[in-house]
Amino acid sequence: MSNASHSPKISDLHGPVFDAIPDMFVLYDKDHTILDILHPKPELMSDRPEAFIGKSMTEERLKQVVGANYHQLEAVISTQKPSRFVFRHKGYRSGKILYYEVYLSWLEAGYVLADIRTVHEKSVALMESEHLHYFFTEVLENLAIPVSVKSMDTERYVYWSKKAEQFGRTAEEMIDGTEELFMPKNKAFQAQQIDRDMLQGKEKQYQGVEKYTLRDGKEHTFVVTRTLFSFGDEKLILNSALDISELKETQSSLLHTKDDWPARICRSLRL
Repeated sequence: MSNASHSPKISDLHGPVFDAIPDMFVLYDKDHTILDILHPKPELMSDRPEAFIGKSMTEERLKQVVGANYHQLEAVISTQKPSRFVFRHKGYRSGKILYYEVYLSWLEAGYVLADIRTVHEKSVALMESEHLHYFFTEVLENLAIPVSVKSMDTERYVYWSKKAEQFGRTAEEMIDGTEELFMPKNKAFQAQQIDRDMLQGKEKQYQGVEKYTLRDGKEHTFVVTRTLFSFGDEKLILNSALDISELKETQSSLLHTKDDWPARICRSLRL
């Protein structure tokens, strides 16, 4: 454990500059010991700064003070490269959910400095929506199978890939739409019930074999996977459908051939 009385102070590093910045600053050594705290945020700290200074942080306390885990802090120490992230925290005084942006930087003197600032909720929502949009357009859209995403807050679709349009509906039609738009009501009810069960924590993923009549007018067999995931405070379900119709036909053909082989042998013997 470091001797806090002989440890450097944040204000010593860059003089009065830090005093003019309202951000909260936390100085760590390589052993995860807090050496100093400047501009402590009461909503973020469960106790006075003196209760933390000079003590090595447990995983739980590290998350409480800077929203970081050991992996994030160790990554900065080992690579000497900065790290930036946003975390949410329930304020100790107000009880409200608050958002903070943290910038961990490595100092040549051998310390890690955490710069913590309050982030407006709208700014967080904007950042998250941009990340989600990137996930939809750059990741899901390039998958070789039909994919869709449904918000469980509204139970309506928020994303419908180009390949999913083979189910008879375009993305424009399906955004803010429900299952009734592309499947019979009884089947839609079953799908919706599966999603609600996942939301209630019974299962985080569902997989089953389902049949759908597509735009080509033919009935296709799919392995359908539904996965519940979170993005910020929102609960979403990622749906994917793998067409196994040709595989089923091949399997059926092979079984038919297998069942027919005694008759073929008899016919050949007659010859």
